[in-house]
Amino acid sequence: MIKSGLVGSIRIAIVAALLVCNMIAHGQTRINGKVFSDDGEALIGATVTIKGTLSGTITDNEGNFSLMAENKDTLVISYLGYITQYIQVGTSTELTVQLDLDLETLDEFVVIGYGTQKKSDITGSVASVREEDMNPGPNVSVSNLMQSTAPGVVLTQSSSQPGGGFDVKIRGASSVLGANGPLYVVDGLPLTSDNIQPGSSSRHRYSPPRNPLNGINPQDIISIEILKDASSTAIYGARGANGVVLITTKRGKSQRLTLDYSSSFSLQHLNSEYDMLNAKEYATVSNEVFLLKNPEDDPIYSAAQINNAGEGTHWINELTRLGTIHQQQIGASGSYNNLKYYASANYYQHKGIVEISELERIGGRVNIDYSKKKVNAGLSMSYSNTHDRQVPFGANSNAAEFGGLFDNTRNWSPLLPVRDENGDFTVHPVRSLIPNPMSLLNIDDRIETNRLFGTAFFEYELFSGLKAKLNVGSDQSNSEREALIPLSVIRGEQSNGEGEVGEIDSWSSLGEFTLNYNLELGNNSRLDVLGGTTFQQFDREGNTTFFVNFADQTTDFSKITNADTLSVVRFKERSRLLSYLGRVNYSIEDKYLLTFSFRADGSTKFGPNNKWGFFPSGAFAWKIHNEKFFNSSYINELKIRASYGHIGNQEIGNKRSQSLYNVTRRAVIGGQPIQGLAALRPDNPDLRWEKTTQYNLGLDFALLDNRIYGSVDVYNKLTTDVLLDFQLPGTAGFDAVTLNAGSINNRGIEFALTSRNLVGDFKWTTSANFAYNQNQWNDRAGFYPEGQQIAEEYGPLSGIYGYQVLGLFQSQDEIDNSPDQSAVAIAAPGTFKYADTNEDGRITPEDRVLLGQYDPKYTFGVNNTFQYKNFDLNFFFQGSLGKKKMNFTRAYLEDVDDLPEGFNKARTVLDRWTPNNLDATVPGADNILGGFANNSWYIENSSFVRLRNLTLSYTFMNINGVSNLRVYADVQNLFTITPYKGNDPETDEFVQYPNAKTYSIGLSATF
Repeated sequence: MIKSGLVGSIRIAIVAALLVCNMIAHGQTRINGKVFSDDGEALIGATVTIKGTLSGTITDNEGNFSLMAENKDTLVISYLGYITQYIQVGTSTELTVQLDLDLETLDEFVVIGYGTQKKSDITGSVASVREEDMNPGPNVSVSNLMQSTAPGVVLTQSSSQPGGGFDVKIRGASSVLGANGPLYVVDGLPLTSDNIQPGSSSRHRYSPPRNPLNGINPQDIISIEILKDASSTAIYGARGANGVVLITTKRGKSQRLTLDYSSSFSLQHLNSEYDMLNAKEYATVSNEVFLLKNPEDDPIYSAAQINNAGEGTHWINELTRLGTIHQQQIGASGSYNNLKYYASANYYQHKGIVEISELERIGGRVNIDYSKKKVNAGLSMSYSNTHDRQVPFGANSNAAEFGGLFDNTRNWSPLLPVRDENGDFTVHPVRSLIPNPMSLLNIDDRIETNRLFGTAFFEYELFSGLKAKLNVGSDQSNSEREALIPLSVIRGEQSNGEGEVGEIDSWSSLGEFTLNYNLELGNNSRLDVLGGTTFQQFDREGNTTFFVNFADQTTDFSKITNADTLSVVRFKERSRLLSYLGRVNYSIEDKYLLTFSFRADGSTKFGPNNKWGFFPSGAFAWKIHNEKFFNSSYINELKIRASYGHIGNQEIGNKRSQSLYNVTRRAVIGGQPIQGLAALRPDNPDLRWEKTTQYNLGLDFALLDNRIYGSVDVYNKLTTDVLLDFQLPGTAGFDAVTLNAGSINNRGIEFALTSRNLVGDFKWTTSANFAYNQNQWNDRAGFYPEGQQIAEEYGPLSGIYGYQVLGLFQSQDEIDNSPDQSAVAIAAPGTFKYADTNEDGRITPEDRVLLGQYDPKYTFGVNNTFQYKNFDLNFFFQGSLGKKKMNFTRAYLEDVDDLPEGFNKARTVLDRWTPNNLDATVPGADNILGGFANNSWYIENSSFVRLRNLTLSYTFMNINGVSNLRVYADVQNLFTITPYKGNDPETDEFVQYPNAKTYSIGLSATF
């Protein structure tokens, strides 16, 4: 044993000696060091490499590093935002390295239309959202990343279903028929605003539109620029009136191969719901309402039935479940010689909190850049395959058979079970055409969408300062929808099975050629000139086949063998846009900045007399802090901006300038069947785009060594030639005509501020934004939609008009001494008492007044980030103030008249008006459902403050080859403060997919 140990020791000594000799021969020494900033703060994750090799390391959470190097080696120490240092190793084994701020790097480049520009040289109003500013946690689309991160950008989620759409408005709404959402440009490719998924006219297959950006993987995005004023958006001409969102995806870097991996898992549960009557309460109140109207009859439910009723069926609980979100992402980036590359693959699956609802996406991206001497070239390509399974919302249904999943949960008594004793779905006891809510989950409605889009460019420097660039792009998608209603659903039973197949193929092609000339004039003056032409063509075609009467009954769409085809509808459309553009940026002594831009657009969407539109703009900025007379140790930046310009909106769909006819039913004339055409709309050769004129005045500032920085913008945005549909009298031969008429005005103020409150080991950073927007008609031109015939001439575009409720009638005597309201509603004790606003002694539709508006007046977001060593805590508040909405659901659930017929109600009806409860908060039993919600009682304040995200994370450094490992926990929609009495102040109430609270855990790693 001793001999063995001695031999082992000798072997170890020999190996050690050889290692030492090898190190001496190569001059290697262990170098230890620390890297810190100019204010003494340790820099965590700074890169330390040996020049000319791939050897290196990064600093730990105290800024320390250690590596082996030779005496002749040069260490390269770098950190984002700081000047890189080069240090000869020599004989030093202990190094202390200070990195100074790189002001040029901090003055980052931002993407603008058809180019980039230093942030400090921007003359227009541009909001930048960087990767570190984006909302953490699971995000299915780009829209999630922008929520309340930039002032003046209002995002409202139209549906909380997986992949649900967002309503996005930048500086308010300015169109009635046209789109109010911005133009999205991804890596230089403008995307179409058309819906790329098939819709449906059937209430059983209706679902709010999905987000058209679902095919873009949010984790591939490195920055988002939001162009808001005319100076920044006029370069997009006829598509810039609603703002422009420029999305830039990640690119390769000049470095060795780097792998990034991220994964997250989330659980979701129902955030809030209406408190409904349980079975016992339902039976009790049903008896009370029935006996009030039928005092001579016996009660519906006996005392024994009431005592044994218990809680009963909670229909919303039957329909919902614990939702899950699962995503995986892997990316690779790096460079080889003159080539840089980035590639990624992503998997996203969201099983919603409502049974059967689901979204699944698989996607990939490749970005390649090549640069050598005078040549720059690049390719950006993205592919996604998305599967949606939808639930039937049943919107816009006026038929006896209610189609909506969520409507029906309120239409069914808690006394009824889901299935009867035979195992079949229970039938409604009074209205047999109302389907059992659970039966609607048997509707199989699926959509598969494949989307491939990308750009390729080639740029060549003709001579010093002048570059020619050719950019081509394509966006292609194919979407197929298959929907099947089996016999277990009443609608399917009526037609012996019902199905629908729809398909849409969409594609756009882009070709651009630009020349860019950049000239350094000396004395810090520069001239940048851009000119070019673009052409984009949009094609859509599709078909829908509707069929019934299945020969073989099945719930599997692929097994349908024979059916009767009722109709086949096909469409095909094309639009083109040809444009010429130019821009001049002139910087004088880095103090005075001038920008002029111009675009001419020719579009096939408009009448032959107005095919072309012209959109000029100009802007001026003054960097006061660069003036010799300006001398302040507290103010680092002070810049004034002013801009003015014209922009357009052509997003109204195709063929509105042309005559439109509809095929009528056949008529028999002279014994022969004749197919006829009915005129729907006359042509309008003078139809043109909506034109927006916008003024903007801005101030950018930075204080206290850039510890506090931000911007303020004031704007006025006037839209004229608003496109409106005017109804025509029957004698005209047409239903309506589209005209340019009227004007809409938006004006407001925006404020953004970032403050580095604390620096050092414990850091605290606050970013806040606030916006105010006033929206109103300047000229209605006689346009008053149905229900707004008494609308204010200068009222808001999203105004809500209705009756002012003074309270509830308490007695017949009070009714007799009040204005007659029989033209509007029944007057009885316990019903609404309306205000006679025009004082004519009667309550009529002319007494309606402006009760509020759907769009908010104020929006804000506040993001706080705390950092201590490797820990990060982030919480993000979002707010929306000064808006109202009709709470149709509450109105329906508090009208107890149909409660004895099997319709459940909210528990608030326990406090309804009765002769013994005069201080009630709910009307009595003689209410009228038709139109009664259109009043101040149910038009509620929907302002809110919401804790959108709360995230806690920890970062590990240098663990077994992993240079950076971050783990986090995140909660979304933790709580909401609102006076609104519905489920959620944002989503559509009456056909609402319930909002969810989301709990996530995840990790990201860099190799």
